[in-house]
Amino acid sequence: MTRTRQPAIGGAAPERGAALLLAMLIVVLVASLAAATTWTQRQSVQAERDERAQQQSRWLIRGALDWAKIVLVQDYEADRIAGRTLVDHLNEPWTVPLAESRLGTFLAADNNVSTDANADLTEAFFSGGIEDLNARLNVANLISGGALDGAAVAQFQRLFLSLGLAPELVISMAESYLASTLLALDANVAITPTCTDELVWLGLTPAQLDLLRPYVTVLPTRTTINLNTASERVLAAAFDPELNSAAATLVAARARAPLTSLAQAQSLLAAQPALSTMQYSVSSDYFRVAGHMRLEDLEVRDSYILHRDGRRVRIIGRECRSATAPGSTGALP
Repeated sequence: MTRTRQPAIGGAAPERGAALLLAMLIVVLVASLAAATTWTQRQSVQAERDERAQQQSRWLIRGALDWAKIVLVQDYEADRIAGRTLVDHLNEPWTVPLAESRLGTFLAADNNVSTDANADLTEAFFSGGIEDLNARLNVANLISGGALDGAAVAQFQRLFLSLGLAPELVISMAESYLASTLLALDANVAITPTCTDELVWLGLTPAQLDLLRPYVTVLPTRTTINLNTASERVLAAAFDPELNSAAATLVAARARAPLTSLAQAQSLLAAQPALSTMQYSVSSDYFRVAGHMRLEDLEVRDSYILHRDGRRVRIIGRECRSATAPGSTGALP
């Protein structure tokens, strides 16, 4: 009698278990690869979106720059056509900043290809404005004819003192600035600052710079102080310290009507020494134009320095610091 061999039940179970485990591992591997691919693709899309938004933001800010040029030229033309001396004051259109506004309000809603191509920008917010740099003390004024300018040094010392800073800091800063302008390539001196933030190269601390930022600027040439736009603190530093009320007198007078000439300002300051056209003016030729765009988590800030010479308005360069210092004339949001 022949016996039939029964299959080994105990040996088949491990094989089925191993196959199931292998299948689960394959599923996990495929899921991980799919997740990694999806994440990588999402990151690429996000990076491309951010790059596109940044480029669009830059173009918007450059558009604001062109708008600022037009505004400044129109401001000049208004005085020229009226046959009066150029006067810049705080009641002119260029001093009004653009509050944060949704870009969608500026874009046409229908039949506009650019709107369709830039749909994301309808949820973007933009702000900007123009700021007068002749309303500040200019570090470049510290040097005249290859030496320190005593009058400018005294003005900076009065400003430092009013802010609680040691006036002695001005001498070291001015000497370092003068040394930085030396032409010798092998001179062991600091690099010449081109903006306010770079004054730390001359020995100022960030905390001291934060105090000074609303009242000082660094421009490529010597400039005058606009009596119509400078703050009372800047005017107090600019005038003879014996006349403590001079700054307040001018601020009160220009609040009623802008100053139209140095002669008019001089008449208000009878005891003040003659106002030099090399130090003071009632108009401005250097301006800062800044823009800020916000799109969800993305924020882009940019600013440029403009020089106006009659009808010609040209870009001097980009400002080092994008953020606007609070308390400055024509401060941006």
